[in-house]
Amino acid sequence: GNIESARKKSESKDERWQRIITEARQQSGSPVETKVFSSVSVDAACSFWRNLQAEHKAAVVLYERSDGTKSIYNALKNADVIKKENAKIAVAVGAEGGISVQEISMMKESGFIPVHFDTNILRCETASLYGIAALQTVLSGE
Repeated sequence: GNIESARKKSESKDERWQRIITEARQQSGSPVETKVFSSVSVDAACSFWRNLQAEHKAAVVLYERSDGTKSIYNALKNADVIKKENAKIAVAVGAEGGISVQEISMMKESGFIPVHFDTNILRCETASLYGIAALQTVLSGE
């Protein structure tokens, strides 16, 4: 289904995205290590996050629906990761077609916080960049 389609579309672009991120970090002087992982199933993402050992961690999932969501600021503030050294933060973005109610439920059970942006529904490529930019703004305390 969607994960196979997303993986096929993204695999050839993973190296390209990592190169873009590296160049952007060099240009901006950002000290934040940023990694792009290949597309994975919701189960795999949930398992990865549950098993990640970190003193301060937060995971958000960008959700096109607004019910049961928080702002990215409130999600990170409540998770107590703003201005914490070595915090691990994940931003999950769904594949084309969005994220189902069942998937959001699974993700919430694994610690992901659904976040909704009051904007038009974005393409997954655009949403991921938008999410990272919003995340950096919140983490900088601005």
